[in-house]
This record gives sequence, C-alpha cells and structure tokens, in this order.
Amino acid sequence: MSPTLKKSIRGMRAATAALLVVLTAPVLARGDPIPRPEGIQQDVNFWIRVYTEVTTNEGFLHDERNLGVIYDTLKFSAGSSSRDRQRVVDERRDRHIAALRRIIAALPAEATREALSADDKRLLAMWGPNPSAIILRDATARIRFQLGQADRFREGLIRSSSWSTHIAETFANQGLPPELAVLPHVESSFNAAAYSKVGAAGLWQFMRSTGRRYMRVDDAVDERLDPYRSTEAAAQLLAYNYRVLGSWPLALTAYNHGASGMRRAKESVGTDDYVKINRTYSSRTFGFASRNFFPSFLAALTIDLQSKSVQTFQLDESQASHLKLLGDKAERLTTDLQRLAHQLHPSLLEHAGLEAAAREYVQEFSTRTGLTTEIIVRNLRASLPLEQATCLYRVLQESLENVRKHAEATSVFVRLIGAERSVGITIVDDGRGFDQPQEPSKLDGLGLTSMAERVKALHGTFLVRSKPGDGTEIEAWMSLPDMTGDK
Repeated sequence: MSPTLKKSIRGMRAATAALLVVLTAPVLARGDPIPRPEGIQQDVNFWIRVYTEVTTNEGFLHDERNLGVIYDTLKFSAGSSSRDRQRVVDERRDRHIAALRRIIAALPAEATREALSADDKRLLAMWGPNPSAIILRDATARIRFQLGQADRFREGLIRSSSWSTHIAETFANQGLPPELAVLPHVESSFNAAAYSKVGAAGLWQFMRSTGRRYMRVDDAVDERLDPYRSTEAAAQLLAYNYRVLGSWPLALTAYNHGASGMRRAKESVGTDDYVKINRTYSSRTFGFASRNFFPSFLAALTIDLQSKSVQTFQLDESQASHLKLLGDKAERLTTDLQRLAHQLHPSLLEHAGLEAAAREYVQEFSTRTGLTTEIIVRNLRASLPLEQATCLYRVLQESLENVRKHAEATSVFVRLIGAERSVGITIVDDGRGFDQPQEPSKLDGLGLTSMAERVKALHGTFLVRSKPGDGTEIEAWMSLPDMTGDK
C-alpha cells in the first residue's frame, strides 16, 4: 500500500471517528438545567464576592487552589498606575509568605504555636484544624491576586438588557438552556466593543481562530464585534461543545479551554465528573482561568437571577444618578453598535454591490441625522472586487460620521464614479471646514490618516481639501484589475 493511500485512509478514519463522536453525543435538551455541584460551591462563593464586594480599585489576595482562603483585601488609590498596584500586591504577598513560613517553623511545638501573633493565628485558622507543614509550604507558592469586578458587573447588568431578547431567541432556537445567556457577564460584562489583552473581542470574547469557524473575521470585516452575529456564533459553539462533551460544566469550561482540551482532560482523569476533573486534572494549559470558568459562570448566574427578583445593590442618590448615566450611555451604545453591526455585515455589499450598499447607507445617514444628503452614481460597474468595494464603503462611512460629529453642516453630497480601470468616491459637505495641518498625522483625530492608509494599502489615492468656513471634500480613487468585457 502506498504511503499516500495509507495517509488518506488514516484521514478518513479520523474524520469518521470525529463524526461518530458528534452523532452519538447527547442531543441538546432545552429543559436540562445547569447543574450546581456541591464540590465547587466554595469557588462559586468566591466569585460572587469578586462580582459584588470589591471594585476594580480593590481586590483579593487569595490561595490559587483553595478559594476559601482569602488572606487580604487590597485597596488602591483611584487612578493609580498598574506598576504602583503591582508593587502593593507584591509587597503584601511577600508579607503573607513570610507569615506562612513563621507558622511552619512554629508548628512542631505547642509553645511556639501559642507564641504566634494574633495575625499569624488568624492566618493559620484559615487552613482549618491542624494543617500540615506540607500544605502550608505549598501555599507559599500559590498566593494570587484577583482584581474586583463589582462596578463592571453592575454596568453589565444594565447593558445586558440591550441584547437579552436576541440572546434568548437565538439560544432557544438552538435548544440551549436559557441560563447560558448570562455568560457575557463573565466574558465581557456585556460590552460589545470589549477587547482582551490576548486578542479576544466582542460580547462573547471570541479569539480570531475560533471566530473564523462561525463568522467572517478578516482585515475588512470582524463580525466578533457584531453582537447579533457573534451571539449566533456563541450559540453554535456552545451547542457543539455540549454534543462533544455531554455535560454543561464541561461544555462551558470548553468555551475557555477548548473542546479538544476538555476531551483530553476527561481521558486523562478517566471520568466525566466535572468536580473530579476540576480538582485533579493537571495540564500546562489548564490554568486558573479554565479551572474557574464554570464556577465564575455559576456566580454570575446567581447574581443575575437575584438582580431580577430583588434589588441586589442598595444605591444612594449619587450611585443611582451614576447608574442612570450609565444606562443612558448603554442605550446610545446600543444604537451605535446596532448600526455598526449593520455596517460590518458584508451581505449587502457582497450580494448587491457597492452602489446598493452606498445608497442604503446614505439614506440611513440622512434619516438619522436630518442632514440633506444626496448621492449620484455614474458609470459604476455592477461587479467590483470586494476588497476595493469594502475600502470605499469604509471611506463613505467614516467621512459621513465625521460630518455628523464635527462639520456643523446642513448638506452633504456624495459622488460615486466608475471608469474603465478605476473607481472613486467623493464626499463634500458645506460645514465649517478646518485648517489643514502640514503634517498628515495631525489629522488623525478625524480618522483621516487611517482612511488614507487603508486606501493607499490598495494602491489608491486619497485627498482632503478643506478651508475654514468653506466645507470639506474627501476624495478616494482606486485602480481596478483588468475588467475587459465586464459591462
């Protein structure tokens, strides 16, 4: 048998095995509740405290594995730098490590234990009756800091109403438990524009690699930032995880750790018992975040349910005013993100072309702003390369948003012109205009630099003409591939 044929057979076997896993996995049942294992209730309680007791100017110094051990609550000055905060954390951690070492040295004799300070005795009591020196020695290497999230969680409770209906309908259509709708509390605090340090984005915090399995994610369009499209993707991913892993604790943990990673965990421990996997599975990649993903989800679910039945947060007049302001901002953000979601979605641009997409956007802009906005299209080919069409569409969007925010204009005129080997767009307003700086980088506050770079990346030309009191004109032209014969 040839090596090529052997390789093909191995590939077919692997594909068949993967298909069998999905076909023989549990069918989604909407009525299946999310279990709350007693063995992790201490962890859930820890996250409830993180989400309700301490803000992002505070945090807990705690044991990484035994979340019932909270050594200290740290408070930071508002506006303090990350370096200053880290210095406080390191100093306090060193202090508790030294205390643990004193306690270890005092364990062998009752007299030395009695001689411990009140603070050291309090620390020792956290570990229960008669902890061994080995346990305490291991604890010296496991002191971790967790930043509080109470203020973000409150804001998330307000923002969540913007997406709750769509999430509920989408998850119901997939046969998913309704409790899963609180997952964005853990991922993004329901901030549809959120970015993480590792590159996860949007309401559901998809990484680019995972997002591409369910959405369009590229340099032109990133549907992870579309709260509607990403909700549909999250429902698909959660449903897939459940079919592969067979339980919601494992499926939810897989949202952070990956389905294949959780399948390895099951095989390594030899069980699908979530608590046993959580407590005993060891892997370089199964760290604190993965181990605590399901407990933090249950904490968020607990708080979310309580907030719907009682007033969880007692607010004074100042706090109530602040939350009303947040609510107003959330409503405006909702409107902006709904429009952004529509703008980012490429379907109209792909299926109907640049002219239809531009006309629709101009009409929407005119209706939304009340500005007189005209568009004239001449000699534009029915079919344009999507990359060039998307670029010009972005120039139109950003130019009109600049008019809305800065120009104080009463009317806008858009020309979309096609030629045999090129296509161009011009946006002219009758607003206040501005002095053009000598250095193009000074225009970046209006987004003009990014527009210019986007056009030039496709070998186009970008021009700005403006004078105080005489409006502004934006012009972008792009060369097209040979389109001979395309009428």
